[in-house]
Amino acid sequence: MMANKLGKNSVAEIREAVRRCTNSNEISAEVERLAEHFGISKSRIYEITRDIRPKRKRRRDAGIKTADLMEHKGLKLAASWVVTHHIDPAEALRTAEERGYEIPVELTTFQRYMREKGLNRKNRRMNKKTYRRFEAKAPGDVFQFDISGSKQRWFDTKTRRIVQVSELEVSKNHPNEKKTRTRVWRFVLTDDHSRMRFIRFVTCDKPNSSHVLGFLLEAYQELGVPKILYTDNDAVIKFGRNQRASQILDKALEETGGYKLLQHLPGNSRATGKVEVAHQHVEKLEKLLGLFLAEGREITLDVLNRFGEQMCGEWNNTANRATSESPISRWNAQRHLIRKVDAAVLRSAFLVDEFTVTINGDLTIRHKGTVWQLPTDQHFENLVHRQSKQNRVRIVFPDDADFFTLIDFEGNEYDIVKVEAAPDEFGEFKSTPDDVAERTRKELQAYAKENAKREKELNRAGYTPKPIAVIDTVYEAPVTNVARFPQPEADVTEKVLEAAPGARPSEGYSGHLISFWDAVRKYEHKFSSKAECKAFLDSCFESREEDQPETPIREAIDALGAGAPRLRVAK
Repeated sequence: MMANKLGKNSVAEIREAVRRCTNSNEISAEVERLAEHFGISKSRIYEITRDIRPKRKRRRDAGIKTADLMEHKGLKLAASWVVTHHIDPAEALRTAEERGYEIPVELTTFQRYMREKGLNRKNRRMNKKTYRRFEAKAPGDVFQFDISGSKQRWFDTKTRRIVQVSELEVSKNHPNEKKTRTRVWRFVLTDDHSRMRFIRFVTCDKPNSSHVLGFLLEAYQELGVPKILYTDNDAVIKFGRNQRASQILDKALEETGGYKLLQHLPGNSRATGKVEVAHQHVEKLEKLLGLFLAEGREITLDVLNRFGEQMCGEWNNTANRATSESPISRWNAQRHLIRKVDAAVLRSAFLVDEFTVTINGDLTIRHKGTVWQLPTDQHFENLVHRQSKQNRVRIVFPDDADFFTLIDFEGNEYDIVKVEAAPDEFGEFKSTPDDVAERTRKELQAYAKENAKREKELNRAGYTPKPIAVIDTVYEAPVTNVARFPQPEADVTEKVLEAAPGARPSEGYSGHLISFWDAVRKYEHKFSSKAECKAFLDSCFESREEDQPETPIREAIDALGAGAPRLRVAK
């Protein structure tokens, strides 16, 4: 349809024609006629006559929902699956119906109910919580901390240089395959009140709790120990050495506000927005390193950390857009307590492993791949016998000290010199005490040996031997009334002979072979004496050194028992 421009007279004519209509049916027919007459669309006519047409009556059920998402059991269950297990809404509704729930709405209505609750597809996929802006009351109250991997900076362990790689080269679909390269990680700490920053770079495949504590040791020496360390839910921060160090600091600094490790829910990076902004700022300035490398200059880890110090110095002395003050000015603006702890004390509190362990039978323990020897003392030998899964000793293992502490089940502490376990020299080795399992095993073995000896004596005295399962018992198939059809059989002997050159059928073979002495032991009970059994079997065997088929021998013995004459078994 061509777009025609209507004049004033045409518009007036259209409006007058529609005004003469008395109901909606007449209006619909008149609009269709006018659209064809003037060569325009019906929607154009409806637009021109909007103010003169009667308004639609409001439906009686307008605004009334068929069901409430949070009240109807079937809809609420389906919605819970969508949110919790990320099931497709259509599949969630179908599953709810199959489980017997009545679903009163269609899929589109169910999706609209979800959107009205703020659970649209994008929100369900991101699953992020909105946080209001917050700020610590004073400097040093809260430090935000986070770890992030550098996307294009890798450390070459062979040249000790930082190299630049493309993001595609080290993406998830293309993992790093060069053994000489490890990742570069960025550790960032930000004071929540003043925005003061502390940044260091670390090279490793994946940070552990020792890397975290090493960074915090350095940061706390410069900025002091905060009352709260606010970070994400990373396991290397939450557990391990940092957990123990947090407990020690909280107890040591109890009088000045304590020390807490506070973590927000996973998947909510905006909860620690200040440190995330710091990451973005560093990533922007890291682009300068590309120019640095392009001009043929080398980057080492020391250069990278000096670069981080320069970034912090510039940032801490530049006015912040949110506060209109520089972080260093805001840090010094109000009087606050900077809690400093001696570096040696921090190291002794932080760089320590505390764990429970089971003592081995040779009085050794294992920690991080190294076996350490305990003193050969009666007390530790007793601990070996008393320990169990729920009853293990506790070890406090510092990195720098030349001893570790063992805490037994009663809480007694023993400082033990670190000595790696080594085998005793030949002729000087000592047996280790038996544990519960070994003692029990020996007792049961002795009992079985004693019982076998007793049964052997009874058997020699002529008593009927006690039956042994499977050997002395005959298996009887259970009686059943289920009819079974015979299974088809196929003789493939000829095919095997064809497929195996040199193979030939065994003439006269009947049953498996048995030796003379095995036959004596097996059939001795059928004769009055062992000598009589040997005499009969000599007539069955060509010689006592050659094996014979067992079936003819057994048949000859059975016939002998029935009164038949002794038959010499043919070879």
